Amino acid sequence: MTNDNGAPNGWDNCTVIDRRDLAEDLAVFRVKPDGDLFDFRAGQYTVIGLRASAPRLESSDHPYYKARTHVVRLRAGDGMGTGFVVSESGQIVTNPHVVGNDDAPSVETYEGETFAAKTLRRSSEADLALVQVDPPSGEWVPMRVELVALPEVGSDVYVIGHPVGLGWTITRGIVSAVRRAGEVAPTQIIQTDAAISPGNSGGPLLDRHGHLVDVVVSKLAGPGIESVGFAIPMSETAAFMAQGERAGS
Repeated sequence: MTNDNGAPNGWDNCTVIDRRDLAEDLAVFRVKPDGDLFDFRAGQYTVIGLRASAPRLESSDHPYYKARTHVVRLRAGDGMGTGFVVSESGQIVTNPHVVGNDDAPSVETYEGETFAAKTLRRSSEADLALVQVDPPSGEWVPMRVELVALPEVGSDVYVIGHPVGLGWTITRGIVSAVRRAGEVAPTQIIQTDAAISPGNSGGPLLDRHGHLVDVVVSKLAGPGIESVGFAIPMSETAAFMAQGERAGS
C-alpha cells in the first residue's frame, strides 16, 4: 500500500515525482527522498509498489490463515509430504505415495508438535490414504470436507504444503482445466498452474475463501514442462472417506 504522501510503504520521507501504472493495483514510482533517508544519497529512485486503491485482504480473510493450522507435515521412512486434518480424533487425508509402505508415519503440526500415527487405509484407485494420530484424541480441529461443485476453469486456487521441506508454504494459481477420467488419470482430475513441488503431495487445494476444493496429488516434470499440476476432486475424497466410515475406520 502507499502512505499518506502517495509513496510506497518504506519510502515515507519521499516526494513522488512520477508514477506509471503497471496493472490495476501495481505501479512504478519515481521518488525523491526528503532529507536523509537511511544511507541513500541525494537523487531520485525508481521503486515498484502497490497503488493506494489496491485491494488488501485482512489476514483473517486470507485462505492461508484460514487453513494453515489444519495442514500437517507427514514423515514416513525417508519421505515427507503434506496432509490435512479431517476429524476431531486426528484423522488425516494424504496420498498413498506420501506414506508409502510405512504403517507408522509421524505427524507434525503447524504449532511444532510431533505425534505418532498409523496408516489406516490406502486406495491406489482414488490415490488417497487415511492416517490416524495414535492414540486418537478429540482435540483436533478438522478442515471441512464436503461435496462441492468442481471449481471453474480460470478461478483462483491456493496450495499449502511443504515443497522440498519448506514448511507451510502457500502458492497461488488458477484452475487450468478439468480433465476427464482416462485423459490423465483413471478418475476425473483438476489441472492447475499453482506451483507444486516434491513435499506438496497430499495437501489441500483451496479456493479464494479458504474452502477445500481438491487434494494435491502430482505434477508433470521434465524439460520444457512448467506449471502443470494435478489435484483430486472433492467427489473422490468424499467417496473415499465415506467408504472408511462404512468400514468403521
